[in-house]
Amino acid sequence: MEQLTAVALVTLLAASAVELSGALPRLRAGYWLSAAAALAALAGFVWLLAAGGTVAFDLWSPAPSLDLRWHMDGLGAFLGAVVALVAVFSSVFAVRYSHPRRLDDAVYPLFLLSMIGVAGAGNVFSFFLMWELMALTSFLLVLGDGRSHTQRVAALLYLGMTHVATVLAMTSLLLLAHAAGSQEFGVMGSSAAAPGARTSLAMMLALAGFGTKAGLVPLHIWLPRAHPVAPSHVSALMSAAMVSTGIYGITRVGFDLLGPGEAWWGIALMVVGAITATLGILYALMERDMKRGLAYSTVENMGIVTLALGVALSFRAAGADGPAAAALMAGLVHTVNHSLLKSLLFLGAGAVQHGAHSLDLDRLGGLIRAMPLTGAAMLVGALGLASVPPLNGFVGEWMLARSLLSLAGSDASVVTGLVAAGALALLALTAGLALACFVRLFGMAFLGVARSVETRPVREAPTLMTLPLLGLALLSLAAGAGAPGLVRLLRGVPEALLSSRGASLEDAHRVALSGGGSFSPLVVALALLVLAPLPWILLRLSFGATSRKRAPVWTTGGSFAPTMQYSATSMSKPLRLFFKRVLLPERQVTVEYHGSSPLLRRVHYAGRVPAVVEERVYLPMHSLAIWSARRIRALQNGSVEFYLLYVFIALAALLAVAR
Repeated sequence: MEQLTAVALVTLLAASAVELSGALPRLRAGYWLSAAAALAALAGFVWLLAAGGTVAFDLWSPAPSLDLRWHMDGLGAFLGAVVALVAVFSSVFAVRYSHPRRLDDAVYPLFLLSMIGVAGAGNVFSFFLMWELMALTSFLLVLGDGRSHTQRVAALLYLGMTHVATVLAMTSLLLLAHAAGSQEFGVMGSSAAAPGARTSLAMMLALAGFGTKAGLVPLHIWLPRAHPVAPSHVSALMSAAMVSTGIYGITRVGFDLLGPGEAWWGIALMVVGAITATLGILYALMERDMKRGLAYSTVENMGIVTLALGVALSFRAAGADGPAAAALMAGLVHTVNHSLLKSLLFLGAGAVQHGAHSLDLDRLGGLIRAMPLTGAAMLVGALGLASVPPLNGFVGEWMLARSLLSLAGSDASVVTGLVAAGALALLALTAGLALACFVRLFGMAFLGVARSVETRPVREAPTLMTLPLLGLALLSLAAGAGAPGLVRLLRGVPEALLSSRGASLEDAHRVALSGGGSFSPLVVALALLVLAPLPWILLRLSFGATSRKRAPVWTTGGSFAPTMQYSATSMSKPLRLFFKRVLLPERQVTVEYHGSSPLLRRVHYAGRVPAVVEERVYLPMHSLAIWSARRIRALQNGSVEFYLLYVFIALAALLAVAR
């Protein structure tokens, strides 16, 4: 494990140096080296997950009490495996997808190194050194060449939000380090403080800080801006891997560095998770841009994982470690499956953009004919994120639903039971909306005919872009059919944190949860295969054989035009109207007449779904900050006498406090 880790880290540094030097730009050596490093790291992390235990060693000690320490346990190996898995496919995809640009190509391996470093950080100093490196490198990758105003705004918003998150998360960890008398995670975990005001404050600061990185509502506003403007291989890493570092931080604090806490911690996480999941998928349904819709889907899935963590904390506060471990296992499984599926779809969006030159769902259509391999891979990703059994996206959500059902019927407090029941209802609603969302995404892009002339000359993506898509699709299918194997690999993580595995394997094909319920993906798959032809058989028995005739599409006597098809906007309109009190859609209709005649000349329709949190919370705060800054600026009047007065007032205040 140590050798593989060292090889991976050195290879990533070498990849950055090669790209920075500008050597062999056509070979894209930096991306090939990044893929090789990620593969080596993945092998080491999977081995550690399977074998258990920890791996620790010192990397660098620049000053006393500032040791760069590597300490990889099961939870860290889990995050490292997620990052490395996504990085292997994203790096290979980038070889053919991205255009050579020395700074971006040199920063990319450092971005991978920083995320792996976050997973392996053994103390507070190491963690925040890697966390800050992750923030800065991802900012540069989002910014790109900086020519686009949209990219600049998205990158600066992301940089501001991520540094607010850093301050909050660092405050949380420093509070715990001060209470433990050490900044080493191992010591902090073994001397977890009893529940109280300080631990509750640390937990809420961690939720706010790490929740910003995970994209939890209302701290998510950077995510649907930054992820779509980044190159697709970077978007895949950010949406499938980087947001998982936020989940890792919440899990590290809530389950490792803190002991069993207050019951309201779990309630808070369940409420935030359920709201985030519901709003995330609603906004994804309203988006026309494919990558922006996928970004909102990331918000939804991070909400689902946070909901699972909330259930686990609620069970833990009640002393039920077995069901708590089962809920934690649900969150871990869903994180892995989301990483596979979301990286597949973001890379697929890059292939669509490369082949069709557009990501606007209202302009695409019929891509399955020209891009069959990309379409087949994205169909797997869409069905997986829609939680259609027996694909892998269904597994984690089913485990979470069973845990919520157990919590709602447990001996926990009335408030906890009601929140669990409400969260279960919202989880079911989210699953239904996700199905509508991804039917819409795939149907608008790949079925029908092209809705725009500009997208008609379409070609399949190059081989180096198609192979990662097919590989991720096959892995997603395998993760669904082989869910017991994934549970077997991950069960050491909840066992180390909660002294319970949370799930047992009744046989090679069935998973049984500690809180009740069992699941066999193979039985579900076989049942679906058997039942799938049943409607056709019933129709055949009822009406006999029918003859088929091909005829033009009926268009009430007119010639067919691509614009007669459903658009993405029109397909989501019923849901937009149903949830109008939540989404607050805006609509403007302009009618033009023929002179003074009552005959219509043209009707122009414009509508949008505003980002309510951003426009009604953050923009007023931004305006208030600008207004305050302008008023405070008046204090800088250039007068030396006034500046001396400010110094005198500051000294007087310090003396008063010191006294």
